Amino acid sequence: MDDIIAVVLKRLQARMESQAIVDLADESQLVETTLLRHQYIEVRGVTQAHLDALQRREAGPWLRWLDQAIAYGCELTLVTTMTVNQQWDPAMVIMWPLRFTDKQGRLIYSFKERIISASAIRTCKTKSVILKFRGQRFTALGFDELRSRQLECVEGTKRYADW
Repeated sequence: MDDIIAVVLKRLQARMESQAIVDLADESQLVETTLLRHQYIEVRGVTQAHLDALQRREAGPWLRWLDQAIAYGCELTLVTTMTVNQQWDPAMVIMWPLRFTDKQGRLIYSFKERIISASAIRTCKTKSVILKFRGQRFTALGFDELRSRQLECVEGTKRYADW
């Protein structure tokens, strides 16, 4: 019995240290074995269509695999094929337990609060992107912090009051 426990613990430890890259250009890569063997998964080739499906929770292999990855406790980074634009929904970034990056490798952040403070902005990595709702504002200190961290701010078309 101790041998079985040792093998299981060894496999779990190996999974916790393992990384994988999945490219959505080939949907045959969306398999459960990737989720079982790797804790950290970078999903490349995420298009606007994939983001739209994610936002609308459209049934399909992409969303099924993503839900399964979250259930297995995988830490996912979605690497999009485009830069952040106004079509992106800030609520999607807030609601999904994923890390989003654009094609330039910049992390994308969004915040729930109507007024974004300096302390919230300090949680962002330098040279990242903040995707905000229409109607969201920064405090004066927050705006100074935004500039000092060299963060880009993109305002989406969705209003803060609508989410």
